[in-house]
Amino acid sequence: MIKKNDFLNDKELLNFPPITVGEVLAAIKELRNIFENQLNKNREIFYGLPLKIVIKRFSNQKVVDLIGIKRIELSNEGSCIWLVCSTNESNSIFIHDKSIVKLKLSTKSIGEISKGVDYFKTVFEDQFRKSKKNFLDLPVKIVVVSGSERKNEKVVDTLNITTLLMDDIGSGIFCHSLIDDIKMIQRDPKLEKLLDEAENQFTKLMLKLSQKS
Repeated sequence: MIKKNDFLNDKELLNFPPITVGEVLAAIKELRNIFENQLNKNREIFYGLPLKIVIKRFSNQKVVDLIGIKRIELSNEGSCIWLVCSTNESNSIFIHDKSIVKLKLSTKSIGEISKGVDYFKTVFEDQFRKSKKNFLDLPVKIVVVSGSERKNEKVVDTLNITTLLMDDIGSGIFCHSLIDDIKMIQRDPKLEKLLDEAENQFTKLMLKLSQKS
């Protein structure tokens, strides 16, 4: 498990600076070592593992959504790396009619993300004439968008990554992110029911999966 700081509480995590490119790369390296040396699995398989985004409520740390990464980008100003995710139904477990769409959602692999980072490092150095150190210090943000691929896309939200985790059997890696559901509900009370339903569905799904294993 990789966190910004194990001694920070949830409220501090919401306001803490986002994880940087260097920290993400260090996390991937550490998780790869665990994959190889503790789980005794092939390094090449590691780079094919899916990277998914886990969305959790700030108020109780419960999962309310799991979304896939559609692409990786360098912002136009060269100030941030974006993991661009979609809100559409095919890319999310939950939809609003209380049914689960799917668990095996489309996303990018660790290898694809790593290659994307390497590519944008070159772009960053060539286009912005800055050093590798500056690139490693760039923040990594989750950008959630609605609309068609690169057409009529609108930014729904930007989120920080608080934790990078790999599951116990080494089948996937997950970027955890907190949403401030308390403020969201204060602004729109109708969201409380929606978040509660999503939380309950995910809990039931995990219970079913644990009973099958």
